[in-house]
Amino acid sequence: MRIPRSFLGFSMEYPDAPFKTGNTIVGLNPVFTGLVENLTASGSGPPVLRLGGGFSDQAWWNPTGRPRPFGVTTDLAPAFTDAIGAFASLTGMPLILGLNFVQRDPSIAAEVAREFMARLPNGSIRAFEIGNEPDIYGRRSIGRDSSGRTVTARPRNYDVDDYMTEVRPFLRELGSLDPRPPLAGPVASCDDEWCPALPAILRRYGRHLSEVTYHWYPLHSCNKRPGSRAYPTIRQLLGPEGISRIQAMRRAVQDAKRHRLGVRITETNSAACGGAFDVSNVFASSLWGADWLFHLAAIGTTGVDFHSSGIIYSPFATAYSNGEWIGAANPLYYGMLLFSRATADRARLLVNTTLGTRLSRPANMRVWATITRRKTARIVVLNKDTRRAARARIEIPRSRRSGDLIRLSAPRINSRRVTLAGQRVMEPTRDGHLVGRERSRRVKPRRGIYRFVVPAGSAAMLTVERVPRRR
Repeated sequence: MRIPRSFLGFSMEYPDAPFKTGNTIVGLNPVFTGLVENLTASGSGPPVLRLGGGFSDQAWWNPTGRPRPFGVTTDLAPAFTDAIGAFASLTGMPLILGLNFVQRDPSIAAEVAREFMARLPNGSIRAFEIGNEPDIYGRRSIGRDSSGRTVTARPRNYDVDDYMTEVRPFLRELGSLDPRPPLAGPVASCDDEWCPALPAILRRYGRHLSEVTYHWYPLHSCNKRPGSRAYPTIRQLLGPEGISRIQAMRRAVQDAKRHRLGVRITETNSAACGGAFDVSNVFASSLWGADWLFHLAAIGTTGVDFHSSGIIYSPFATAYSNGEWIGAANPLYYGMLLFSRATADRARLLVNTTLGTRLSRPANMRVWATITRRKTARIVVLNKDTRRAARARIEIPRSRRSGDLIRLSAPRINSRRVTLAGQRVMEPTRDGHLVGRERSRRVKPRRGIYRFVVPAGSAAMLTVERVPRRR
C-alpha cells in the first residue's frame, strides 16, 4: 500500500490561521514555514493545510462590514486570502477550506467558495468542506436569543437524515459555480451513527464529492478537571483507547472505495476540547501520534490533519513578538516527523508484515515497515510500554548490508524535550529548522538478522538500503 502524496497535514480554525501562517501586516511566518519544510524534505509532498474548523460555521465573506446574520462571528476578506495564498505559494501546501452550513442559506457558502477560488493560487485548493461536525449541531451553541436563552445550531434531535435533506441545496448551488469547486464531507465525527451512515450518504450524494472527510479524537477532556479520575491519562493514550474507532474508519474507507473516493481524517488529535494537560503536550503524544498515523495509513485513508489551534495539543506553537516570529515544536510534531521519514519518497507500507520482526516482552509494542521503489526498507519499532525495554530482532533474508538506527526519545514519557536522531527544534526557534548533529548507529546483521534494544517509552527506526528481493 503506497502512502498517498501529502498524507500529513495541519488543521486550524479560521481566526487562528493568520497567527500561524503569517499575514500581510507582519509578513509570512518563517517558523511554520521551516516546520513544514522539515516534513516536505521527505519527498512525499508538502503537508495539507486544512482551514475552518468550528469557525467554518461562523464565517462568511464580508469585506465591507455588513451587519452579520445571527450566529456569524467571523468576517473573511481579501487580507485573509492574500496571506493564505502567499503561504500556500511559498510552501506548496494544498488547502482544504470550510464553508458555512449552520446558516441555512447556501448562497453564503457559495460566495466564500467563489471568492476563494478567484483569489487563491490556481491548483492550491484540494477541497471545500461543507460545515463542521454536523453530528453535534443539536448541542452546539451559536448564541443567545433576545430572552437570553441558548440557541443551538439545530434542534436537539438533529440526525443523519436531517443532514442529508439539508445538504442537497448546498450541493446544488455549489455545483453550479464555474469553475465547479471540489467538495468534501460529511465532515462529521466517526461515531456510532455517522460512520455507519456513510453508505447511505454516498448512495445519495457520492457523485458530488471529491473526497470523504471525517474527524476523531480518541480521548476527550471536555468538562473534566485535571487530576480527576475522569481526566485523560498517558496510560489511556498509549493503550487501546488511543486507537479507538480504527475498525469503524476501516469500514468507511471500504465504503468510500466503492464510490471511487478516498477518506481523509481532516481533524484529529489526542483529546477533544483542546487536549489534556500533561498528556497531549508531552512525549507520550509523540509515540501516540506516530502510531496513529501508521494505523490510519494502514487502513487506507488518504491523509491525516492534526488540529493545531489548541494550546495544549497543537504540534507547534508560534507568536509574533518584538518585531519577529518565534515558536517551538511540541512533542506531537516529532511523531509526525518520524512518520514522514519512515514513509519518505512515497514508500509502500507493508501491511500485515514486519519483515520477520520478533520482540521480547511485547506488552505494548508496535512495529511498522515500509519499502521504497529503490528497495530501501525502514522498520519502526514503537515501545509504548513505559516500564520495560524490548529487544528487537529484525530478519531480512540474505541481507548483508549494515542498517542505520535512529531513535525518537525523551528523558521521560511525560517530558516536553524530545529528540529525533539526536536533533530537535531549538526553543525558541526563529526558523523552525532542526539543530544539533544527527545521530545514528550502524547495526550489522548476522545471517540477515538485525538486533537492537528499544528502551521503555521510546521508538527506533532501522533503515536498510537495497534490500534483497524475495525469491
